[in-house]
Amino acid sequence: MKIINKPLEVRSSFYIPGILQILGFILLIIYSAFSSTHWSVVLTTTTMVMLASFSVGALVGFIFGIPRTLQEDVKKGVKANSNLEQLSDWLTKIIVGVGLVESKEVFQLVSGLAENLSQGFPDTQMGFTIILSTLIFYFFGGFFISYLWSRILLERIFQENLDTENRIVALEKTRDLQDEISELQSTYKKEKAKSIIEKSFDQTKDDKELANTFAKIVGTAYENADYSAINQWVKEYDKRIKIPAQTWSDAALANLNLYRNSLDQIYADSVEYACRRSIQALRDYGVPQMIRLYLQLINYKEATANQDQQKQDDARKSIGAVIELILKNNAITAYEAYAYMQKNDVTSFKEYNEIFKTEFKTEYQKFKDKYLEHLSKNQS
Repeated sequence: MKIINKPLEVRSSFYIPGILQILGFILLIIYSAFSSTHWSVVLTTTTMVMLASFSVGALVGFIFGIPRTLQEDVKKGVKANSNLEQLSDWLTKIIVGVGLVESKEVFQLVSGLAENLSQGFPDTQMGFTIILSTLIFYFFGGFFISYLWSRILLERIFQENLDTENRIVALEKTRDLQDEISELQSTYKKEKAKSIIEKSFDQTKDDKELANTFAKIVGTAYENADYSAINQWVKEYDKRIKIPAQTWSDAALANLNLYRNSLDQIYADSVEYACRRSIQALRDYGVPQMIRLYLQLINYKEATANQDQQKQDDARKSIGAVIELILKNNAITAYEAYAYMQKNDVTSFKEYNEIFKTEFKTEYQKFKDKYLEHLSKNQS
């Protein structure tokens, strides 16, 4: 069942048919009061005819107006019970078919019923007219009101129930997925991580939720030093998941670790690519800029160890370019990059922090000043 969410004046939809039904009842009271001395008998008879006709019309209107539930992905989960909908379809076809084919007989049946019910009236001819009019008027009135109720209010009730059920199912699936992620964090396995990523596509269609799940998996893989898996996943799921800036930074770090251990240029290129994607996702994000700085510090360290003056000069130039770019950006970029550098004072990247502070004092001081500038603005 699909509902277009537009503001509806539900009450106004029932005003005209409701007022007409009330007006009809008032006319019946007036007729009964002035028709004979036995007005109570006439009023009771016409009222019962009115209620009976309205009830039959309401039943037919309900049958015609029962909302249809769209069954999506019926192979998974439990689909809604559609017995009432099937019965509605069956009865609707019968009623329409009989009404079209046997319309003359239907009218004769209604006319005969009105003639029999009018026998108790002092004026049978007038009674026949009143009863027949009441039967027709309140049948269609009941049909129209019931049809409107089924199509507007009942449809909303069904939709709310379906939405509630879907939310409950989604919460249960999310809870199961979070339990699997928690288990993965305690006992990491690459195959299990991959299966959780694939399962997340079936359990949620929300882009943000998919990105958060993917970020947790990548973060867990990084903590377990499965850097090659991170490379594989960001390439495989790049077009299926809107990978956030922080996750691209994790991918850059994974390649940075691989490059530090192997000095393979392919990992250096991957670091630059992941940093570029991270900055595209979050323009002023400082962490990828610091990762790029670490990449050049690794190159500088290796060039110094190998006494390669050309590579050493190239690394110096690249480090200066990264610092210049950080300083040109908003102060938040320098703040985040510097804060990330401080966090690495207790990691294996501490040695590169020391190289930066001692070998690039001018650049380091400018970097630090920009950080302090942002810090002082926030504190004031």
